[in-house]
Amino acid sequence: MQEFGKPLLLALGIHLGFIVLMVIGTWNWHTVQKPRLAGLNIEAVVVDANDLNRQIEQAQKQAETQKQREDAISRRKQQLEAQKLREEVQDDAANKRQQALAEQRRLADLEKQRKAVADRKRQAELDRKRKAQDELVKKQQAELDAIRKQREDQQRKIDEESAKLRQLAEDRKAREKAAADKRMRDQLNAEDAARVRAEVLGTVADEYLLVIQNKVTRNWIRPPTAKPGLRAIVKVTQIVGGDIVSVTVGQFNGDEATRRSIIAAVQRAEPLPYSGFEEVFDREIEFEFKYDGE
Repeated sequence: MQEFGKPLLLALGIHLGFIVLMVIGTWNWHTVQKPRLAGLNIEAVVVDANDLNRQIEQAQKQAETQKQREDAISRRKQQLEAQKLREEVQDDAANKRQQALAEQRRLADLEKQRKAVADRKRQAELDRKRKAQDELVKKQQAELDAIRKQREDQQRKIDEESAKLRQLAEDRKAREKAAADKRMRDQLNAEDAARVRAEVLGTVADEYLLVIQNKVTRNWIRPPTAKPGLRAIVKVTQIVGGDIVSVTVGQFNGDEATRRSIIAAVQRAEPLPYSGFEEVFDREIEFEFKYDGE
């Protein structure tokens, strides 16, 4: 307010001066001659109207110049204030843009970090699954190798047992032929005939137990705890046709798991061999189960 007060008072003073000068200018100035008094000399003052008008015009011009200067100062001040306001608005907008950019960068960094963590977790999970799959494949391969070896061992045993059975059959045929020949030669001797029959039946009974033993062995699934040198006396109760009624393991040098595996092997071998061994069939039989690691 103080910086506008002085120019304002000055302007008011100048305008009042103009008004006074204009009033004075409208007056009709002329020389007044008063009656001369005898013995007195009176001088009249003459005012030059043109000079007064020039002064008034000069004062008016100065006032207008002052007003123009003040208006110019005011406009400049308004321009400066407007420019300052624009700069403040621009600075505020620039700050907001900077803040927005900073926030975008921060969010982008957070998203990048989150994605990196997710990628690491996903890669770790893939590695874990791949490792588990590899271990599973190795385990399955080992199991397949063990099964293949077991089957090869079983097939080898079957081949060996088949060869033994063929040999036994040939031997039996040979013995039967020999027995038949002997019976024909000794048919007149009843005692000799009875003895020959007993020998033949005894041989067939041995073959019968061996066939049963071999079939049970083929159906045996060896548990991990079974050791070479295994021996067990197996007692079986059966009916005609080879159907099993009961199985027990007597004298035995293995563990409980091996005992159960032998009983299961006998049950899987059902029905037991019968055809061709009717003459030596026995409802209760006993044979030795053995495993020597072959």
